[in-house]
Amino acid sequence: MMERPARPTFGRMSTPLMRQTLEEIDPQRRDSHLALVAALRELNLAGATTEMDADQLDRTTAEVIELTRLLAQDASRRVVRPGMLEPLACAVAGAPLPVNALNPSMIGVDVLFDHETLGAAGVTAIAEGGDPTGFTARAELTVNALNEGPRDSVHGGTSAFLMDCLLGVLVQATGIPCVTGTLDLRYLRRTPLDEPVTLSARISSRDGRKIYTEGEISHGDLRTVEARGLFIALPEQPTRP
Repeated sequence: MMERPARPTFGRMSTPLMRQTLEEIDPQRRDSHLALVAALRELNLAGATTEMDADQLDRTTAEVIELTRLLAQDASRRVVRPGMLEPLACAVAGAPLPVNALNPSMIGVDVLFDHETLGAAGVTAIAEGGDPTGFTARAELTVNALNEGPRDSVHGGTSAFLMDCLLGVLVQATGIPCVTGTLDLRYLRRTPLDEPVTLSARISSRDGRKIYTEGEISHGDLRTVEARGLFIALPEQPTRP
């Protein structure tokens, strides 16, 4: 058996003066980075489920360590994410918002926004400061074996994470700066792995600084998870003289 390669330690990564946002990246570079992240997600799954023998694993580990060293030579300290205004811009444009797009350790989610009764006109009214009640978000995805909890089922913590993502970006897309107050989940039945599921969320009401949301995960016609979230709008900052 070959000697296991030593794991390298990398120096302190460079810190940009300001965090770059997803929409600020050069489109060609962004597409290339998205392709890399997609490949890394496949690598994560393959690495977790491989049945290679020990010698093959040692050789592959050395290759992965070298690849990590190369990538770390030019890296920031934070993952690039959508900017604070991008959810609102996507909602108004009717375009999907990519969530966790450049983070290979998380599930990527493409979120679409709508209004349950008024459609695009309702979204525009919310963007202009109207009542956010009825604002909705929706996403479809498939969860793989990396997020297994009960046998052949999605981990409950993963379901909570997905609901937190969807409810959070829904509120963010109103343009109202908020923080999460509470997030409550009810698990109705198992959510299967390796099969498409639908995430949905809506703003049910607003009471002053409190924004109430509800969401669900569904597999076909069956609801597997229900969620309720309370978000608190941040007080307006006083204008400096």
